[in-house]
Amino acid sequence: MKRILALFALCLSCNTSMFVPGKRYPSECRVPGPILETMTWNVGLAPGVVPHATPRIKLVAEEIANFSDLGVICLQEVWTEEARDAISASLALPSEQVYYVDTRGQGDDLKDVNVCRPSQLDALVSCARDACGDLPDEEHAHCALESCNKEIFALYMRGGEDCLNCLVSSVGLSIDETIRTCTIPGQGVSHSYDGQNGVMLISRWPLKNREAILLPSSIANREALFATVDIDDRESLEIACTHVSTWNELPPSHLGPDGRKQFKDWDAEMNAQIGIISDRLNARAQGRPQLFLGDMNAGPDLRSDMKADMPMVWRRIRALGFSSPAVQAEENFCSVCRGNSLREPSARNKLIDHVLVRDPVGGSSLTPLCTRSLFDADHKRYFRGLDGRMLEEHLSDHYAVTVTFGYE
Repeated sequence: MKRILALFALCLSCNTSMFVPGKRYPSECRVPGPILETMTWNVGLAPGVVPHATPRIKLVAEEIANFSDLGVICLQEVWTEEARDAISASLALPSEQVYYVDTRGQGDDLKDVNVCRPSQLDALVSCARDACGDLPDEEHAHCALESCNKEIFALYMRGGEDCLNCLVSSVGLSIDETIRTCTIPGQGVSHSYDGQNGVMLISRWPLKNREAILLPSSIANREALFATVDIDDRESLEIACTHVSTWNELPPSHLGPDGRKQFKDWDAEMNAQIGIISDRLNARAQGRPQLFLGDMNAGPDLRSDMKADMPMVWRRIRALGFSSPAVQAEENFCSVCRGNSLREPSARNKLIDHVLVRDPVGGSSLTPLCTRSLFDADHKRYFRGLDGRMLEEHLSDHYAVTVTFGYE
């Protein structure tokens, strides 16, 4: 509650103009008025991908509980049932204010497609056992990716794309579990984390007219959550929350209705997802204001050390009429940042997490007032790792993005 009051004090309001291209938005709001506070946060609870995922669950859940009074929150990478249950319990909100869907077993069926011949894995398994065998099981995949690049590249060059797709989709499993799953007679893996999608939508108001759309996606299931919120005596607002696919060195593996791979590259897959969400959000809104929150895995050039990420996808988002107030912050900030302890030292600064807004012509409007990042470089926590050692790490490999709107 203290954090909410502090955020409220910082973001009481800035001015009452509508979204203006080129306008700069401060981190602190300066004049009073009715507000809507929003946040998107990729919490990075991804075993096998982001370090120390399971030990961070309790800390992340406790931190999110401090924002239970926030207007709208979209979370991504709540991949496991353990993480989802911990966050739900920590929030202690009525069920009508928390929305997620179970997508286990859904998505395109790649069983018996994403599999490996035993001999294909010999060199990679040998490397992974030597480099990672002494680590906790859920750290095996992340370690192997860091330590066995030569073997991974050789497997790909020898026609092992489908085999690698299985290995990538098996994140969080131990080396032995991955071998059993991905090696014939194993049937392979369709999507990581048993097909769960990791997305949660949370609001201080009941989430009405709920709808979920399973998006065409590779490696992991991607879901878009939609809901309507009635804010006091104002016109209702349409919300979408998602986690768009992320670029991977392997080409997309999603199969279309004809059983063939549907997308030629990651731009095509990501743009298809954005288009589906945009169309559905617009149809649901019927001329009312729209918010689209999430990890878009795309963003623009902002400064010399913050270059565009997936620029074709970002252009598609902008062409559909969405604007990101965070892009127009008076002081540019990143959401994926160099210096985050859960990222590689060579990581680039990027703004890829967005609260997007699309207002109708006439009627009610959402006016951005202020925007900033939360859980930044100074925001670390102590916790005990899987091996029992005390660690000091960031809460996630992403920082949260908040935007406060005036809503008239």
